[in-house]
Amino acid sequence: MISWRHSQVVVGDLGNDSLLLSLNGKNRKLGVARDASGRLTEEGLQSLRGSLREALTALGVHTGARLWCAIPARGVSLRRITLPPGSDADLASVLSLKIESEFPLPPEALAWGSSAVPGGRDHLVAALRRELLADFDKLFTEAGLAPAYVLAASVRALSVEPHVSKFALLDVGSEQSEWVVFEDGQPVAARQIACGETELLRAIATPASLSQAEAKERLDRAAGQKGGGEQPVLDLLIPALDPVLSVLRGLNPARPIYVTHSASWAPLLCAALNQGLNVPALLLLALIASPWLEPWLFKRSLERRMQAFRADRSRLALIDREHQFLHYLRENQPTFQEALYVIAQSSPGGIRLNGLNMNRRGEVSIRLSLRDAQQVGAFRSKLLASGFFSSATIEEQSLIQGQQMLNVRMTAQWKPLAEREALNLSPPASELEKFLPKTNSPATNAPAKTTDGATNPPAAGPQKA
Repeated sequence: MISWRHSQVVVGDLGNDSLLLSLNGKNRKLGVARDASGRLTEEGLQSLRGSLREALTALGVHTGARLWCAIPARGVSLRRITLPPGSDADLASVLSLKIESEFPLPPEALAWGSSAVPGGRDHLVAALRRELLADFDKLFTEAGLAPAYVLAASVRALSVEPHVSKFALLDVGSEQSEWVVFEDGQPVAARQIACGETELLRAIATPASLSQAEAKERLDRAAGQKGGGEQPVLDLLIPALDPVLSVLRGLNPARPIYVTHSASWAPLLCAALNQGLNVPALLLLALIASPWLEPWLFKRSLERRMQAFRADRSRLALIDREHQFLHYLRENQPTFQEALYVIAQSSPGGIRLNGLNMNRRGEVSIRLSLRDAQQVGAFRSKLLASGFFSSATIEEQSLIQGQQMLNVRMTAQWKPLAEREALNLSPPASELEKFLPKTNSPATNAPAKTTDGATNPPAAGPQKA
């Protein structure tokens, strides 16, 4: 997952004859030249390569930026696929097998994506021939972008009121129009209609002996009129829409139609569709290349992060209890090993330890035998100088009969934990090495060197006479 908060995200709208790029409110529109199959022409490929670099430089796009590109429904096939239970662990492989049986082309020849349908095991799969995106994918990659694609109609549908579950989108382009049917917020059917703004203007201009520019100007004037003044133009526009209306009548559009078109006379399109089909037709605000697109594009990943955050938050109470328990153990655990190490380091040579008692409160009682009173004083001074003990008291001291040694009983108290934390009571590495086993010991039958440097052979074994 790529976080849009920490990386550049360029939003693109790839139409049939144009490519719109947007970043931080700045837009650049590039021309796109396709052949009859929908692929870029050779001349169009070279032209778009140069204009794309110039546009990215003008927008200030960095290398490695993410590109979310909305694509038209041309060539896109939609399928609703039901997955068997237990397939969530290997979703991509299961979908790939299902796609192979549902589509006429193998999965490797398709560019496809899927989206889970809420409330079941169904997934909506959108696929188109990979070659239709291959040229654009290559151009974007060469320009240093990381492209990902989304159906443009799904983005436009974000402007539809949430309570409208079934509707259709009609996007009128310059040469072609796009019809997409939605149910429960998911696209279920897509159709390309060979009629766009150019054909509509031609159909209006020809009977009135007008040029297309004059026909467009007439439509613009009629769009601003109220009170029935636009009806004469509607009478011309409805017959011009006949190629679109005949297709939509065959599709039985018994649902609201939302129209997207950039021309100022787009409201006239809605009125003409309303009269020609007798269904509600509303003008829809397009969201392509809008900053509002980013939250929708990253909605799924953000939802997963929020679910993980909620799951982790429910564990905070347990983590707090475990932390408090471990902190209590650390504060109250007896430091017996450290006390023994300090006593051993402070003991002079030749002493004999007769007894040692310690408790959790840090009270230490030591019974030992030393040579004389000087060793007793030195031992007590070292205990106090170590910084581990706050007090060391000689309770009893007696001479051993027949021996020049003293029996001593001493009590001591170690310091609180806060005062002992700064002490370094770990033995040095050189001291620890003394207790490690020696692995490189010399062989017992190795030749020995004499004092003059000569080498004697190893001792011979028993021999027969």
